Amino acid sequence: MTMKSAWVHSTCVVVLWVSSVLLAEEMPCTNTLSIEMPEYCQKILVNDPLSAVKNFRPLQLPPETLLQIKPNTLYRSASLDQLTASDKLWLETKAVKTVVDFRSFDESAEKPDQLFDTLDFRVALPIGVDTDDPYELRGHEVLKALKGLIQKKDYRIVSWLLRLSGVNLFKLRIKRYQDFARDFSFQTARFMRLLTDRRNLPLVFHCEGGKDRTGFHAAVVMLTLGFSREDAINDYLTTNLYTFEKLRDEMQGLPASLDFLYAAHRAEIAAALDVIQARYPDFENYLQQELGLSSQAIQAIRENLLETKAESPNEL
Repeated sequence: MTMKSAWVHSTCVVVLWVSSVLLAEEMPCTNTLSIEMPEYCQKILVNDPLSAVKNFRPLQLPPETLLQIKPNTLYRSASLDQLTASDKLWLETKAVKTVVDFRSFDESAEKPDQLFDTLDFRVALPIGVDTDDPYELRGHEVLKALKGLIQKKDYRIVSWLLRLSGVNLFKLRIKRYQDFARDFSFQTARFMRLLTDRRNLPLVFHCEGGKDRTGFHAAVVMLTLGFSREDAINDYLTTNLYTFEKLRDEMQGLPASLDFLYAAHRAEIAAALDVIQARYPDFENYLQQELGLSSQAIQAIRENLLETKAESPNEL
């Protein structure tokens, strides 16, 4: 090796080392990556009670809210297929009775949830890809085919192949969230009805990563309980805080065009809530007319989940 090539090699090693150090020093609430955090990020204490499941948590409430959700009634989560013995013991200690799974049948069959002793009800409310939409179906198939390259973080080729296939990742993700509000009201209604019966509590609801399908339904619950749209969005963004270490690694070197491969994005949940607002400016009408919940059922949900009597829910 010549002196010049040795110098170049050493310089590259130093640059890579500095880059890795800077990346490791990225802090969640002040990160310089495209990872948006909830506005009160610094006040949130991340607690991972399950060792094998990330993003398992109660709904994240504003720090100084007057409304409080009863402890140990409702948890949102990623899939429960990797539960350890200690994880099961924790769930049993909390006497969790119901698990709602929003994954497709194929997803659930590939990675079935683990069982635990206090579990009484397993409810499958599958939300899959809209097979009647050619664009969404093609996008799903393209991303599935690119999974290996994405895992290898070969983002340059992934970006090129997406452009070649005509798939716009941002458009695909926004439409996905709009579909949650537009095409899956049966699943949402069934989920909300489970909350009307306190015998179903404590309840865990989840999808694969605990972000998209779970995030939408967490927002519906929060708006039902009287929290604001911004409160619901902040709960949604809290997923980025709970999964930050993984996101920090995944998003290293990620081009802006691929931002929507990872993380929770305000634009996504806002797109779903905008669909609801456009049809039902009064959220109470969405609950009653779209989901078929009676005023008594809505009140039962609030009484089961809130520590204090809820006021009428805020408009979106």
